[in-house]
Amino acid sequence: MSASVRTGGDAAGKALFAAYGLLVSAAVWFVLVPFELLRILARRSSWQTLRERLGLWEAPPARGCRLLMHAVSAGEVAAAGAVLRRLAAEEPALSVVLTTGNRDGLAAARRLASRLPVIDAAAYLPWDRPRAVRRFLESVRPDLAAVVETEIWPALFLACPALRIPLVIVNGRVLPGDVARYHRAHGFFRRVLASAQWIGAQNAAEADRFLTIGARPDTVHVSGSLKFDLAFPPPPAAGALARALAGDPPVVVAGSTHAPEESLLLRALVDVRREQPDTRLVVAPRHTRRAPAIVRLSRRLGLGAFPLSRLSPGAAWDVLVLDSIGLLAGAYGRARVAFVGGSLAPVGGHNPLEAAAHGVPVVMGPHTEHVADAVLRLSDAGALARVDGAGALSETLRALLSDETRRADMGSRARAAAEAGRGAAEATARALLVGLREA
Repeated sequence: MSASVRTGGDAAGKALFAAYGLLVSAAVWFVLVPFELLRILARRSSWQTLRERLGLWEAPPARGCRLLMHAVSAGEVAAAGAVLRRLAAEEPALSVVLTTGNRDGLAAARRLASRLPVIDAAAYLPWDRPRAVRRFLESVRPDLAAVVETEIWPALFLACPALRIPLVIVNGRVLPGDVARYHRAHGFFRRVLASAQWIGAQNAAEADRFLTIGARPDTVHVSGSLKFDLAFPPPPAAGALARALAGDPPVVVAGSTHAPEESLLLRALVDVRREQPDTRLVVAPRHTRRAPAIVRLSRRLGLGAFPLSRLSPGAAWDVLVLDSIGLLAGAYGRARVAFVGGSLAPVGGHNPLEAAAHGVPVVMGPHTEHVADAVLRLSDAGALARVDGAGALSETLRALLSDETRRADMGSRARAAAEAGRGAAEATARALLVGLREA
């Protein structure tokens, strides 16, 4: 990785960036700031949040090499954590500022900072207004900036070379549906992506998408997906969840679900219980605020349902809804079968590797484009079953729950496939260390 920077770009790209800056500034002052002020008045936000969003936050002094890492939400923060742990082992004096883009991400970043001493601060990245971003970078003064996955913020990307800050993309991906939109503004995004000194794409298909939208070929590398590294070691169920699952009941765990997937799963559970009445369902909705609605829906179907936070010790239940984050990976370890959500709902699918790492057969719907690499690996290994609706879901769950030999075989294949995909965290950490030592 070279520390030199090339900004490139044509007149049309520069004009588009000027227009972009004006549009973002207008959105910030006329929409986002008033909205945030209303949230502050309602005590749902804080003045500190607004200061961070406007780039008015002062970073703590660096203790060593300073890395700025941006991860928009909780999943990206987890990916960042896999790399930061490797970096901390190699560079104990590393000084990290971890930024994020939403409340879930900030909560995850603060939890990670409490466990990793190399993280000096966790904060919101400013809204992508050129003046605010530049002010923020001048406060942080990073030796290297790393952006996780899909966060291509033009003002941030173009400010880095202007301040002689090397910029890299970690665990990079471009959503297939975004390629045409990026390509229509090819001159603009070619100039933006020219700021990146190294792009670590999750797989060859993602690397091709970066090239299509304007990345320089010499910067694009396939480093693998951090999702495989995140799955290991798989955590056990703990606390109230472990107590609820004591005795190893036959449980289907449904992770990261969206509407109407819970309705389909509950109908499938009712169907399966006609032949296998002990079967239970643990649901971890993608958005925990939906937990009460899922409990109500379950009870309307005659099922004994509780949110985990309201489950009394020893209480009998048919459906358990996880209403706080951080429990899903442990729940998969007690599953006979795992359903991974966002795949029957047209969302694009969520990570199946947490379940696979526990050696659990995985069931998903047809919409898996956001996790295509992991799904392909598990499918090729014979570890994943695809369903396209309620009828197929009931039939597949019934078949897997009744066939212990098939479950064991699929689970073994799932764990081996997930294990074989590891290595991205080490490859990414090596690339970042080169950048930090050259800075």
